[in-house]
Amino acid sequence: MKPAGINACMVFVAANGRMAPAVPGCRGSSGQRREPDRRHPARRPSRARSGTDKNHTAGDNHTQTVKTMKPLHIRTERLDLIPATLEILESDRNDHRELAHLLAAAVPGAWPPPLLDDRTLEEFIRMAARNADPRFVTWYWVRDEPAEGGRVLVGSGGLASAPAEPGTVLIGYSVLEEFQCRGYATEAVRHIVTAAFSLPGVRRVLATTYPELVGSIRVLEKNGFVPAGPAPAGEGFEEGTLAYVLERPGTGG
Repeated sequence: MKPAGINACMVFVAANGRMAPAVPGCRGSSGQRREPDRRHPARRPSRARSGTDKNHTAGDNHTQTVKTMKPLHIRTERLDLIPATLEILESDRNDHRELAHLLAAAVPGAWPPPLLDDRTLEEFIRMAARNADPRFVTWYWVRDEPAEGGRVLVGSGGLASAPAEPGTVLIGYSVLEEFQCRGYATEAVRHIVTAAFSLPGVRRVLATTYPELVGSIRVLEKNGFVPAGPAPAGEGFEEGTLAYVLERPGTGG
């Protein structure tokens, strides 16, 4: 791991709601996946409609209704945020050539970004296949700036339910090192937060990071997150991390 203080700007939601903290752009994949043989110009993916479905989860003595996060194709100023289908996630694991085809974008040889390791990707595939978390969604971030060249995959990030906090979702993201410090994380997080608050019942978005990672904290602060002390004990949160929260506008947070 490289020395702390590098402006990495990343956080990622890991398996079963475990929040991996923001770290410098240095942690590689825990395993190797096949890289693309060549880039596919491929078709531009079609935009998915957004919406909500009811998902009933049993409580102690009652049934709680949770709105399901529907795939939402998001277009930002410079990025195309493509919601990960099961097919996309499996191609990320098995065949980067097919991933390039599905995203209509080049997949850099350095992919995946820090924290999107094999274990995390396998958990994402499991969650997508079983609809294990009604609020789980992750996006593949494709830079789509004609002035910068063709479409290229630069990062990934998304949302998941917070353990034991029905009104809170976790946010996480990770950007390839060569594309860090260009404002892509700040831009994507701003739009992902908007998508999170479009869900009925979501009142707060939570992220965690290490206190020395100034770049990661800056991304959160630029998007209105405020410090909330140490990350919650247990529930898989990394020891020594800080919590940053963003309250839904109008809640009096």
